[in-house]
Amino acid sequence: MLGPECVEAARAGDQAARGAIETWAARVGIGVANAINLFDPEEVVIGGGAARAGELLLEPATRVARAYALPGVGAATTIRFARHGVRAGVLGAALLAMTELDASPNASTRGVAGGKTSEVEGSP
Repeated sequence: MLGPECVEAARAGDQAARGAIETWAARVGIGVANAINLFDPEEVVIGGGAARAGELLLEPATRVARAYALPGVGAATTIRFARHGVRAGVLGAALLAMTELDASPNASTRGVAGGKTSEVEGSP
């Protein structure tokens, strides 16, 4: 079963699928806790296909992240999905590429119109 199928099965009440998502959420939560412990960020944004799982993933991942965060670290950190959901990764990569092209020494020969870049709202 693929990820989107597992999410749909969990929403339909399949207990094995719900268990798989709980395991996935725990792993994501530990990763988020590591980011919080290292950087104490204001916000941790989860993007890509994980957004399809919605609260099935976000609530347990947040709970696990809070449990593994060091005392006094990340108390004000918001954990959320990227605004652009499954497209967040590709939009962020495109924005990074545009930024890198803007900074390149051959800026006048790149294919970006007028040398301007535009921000993508909510990109990581």
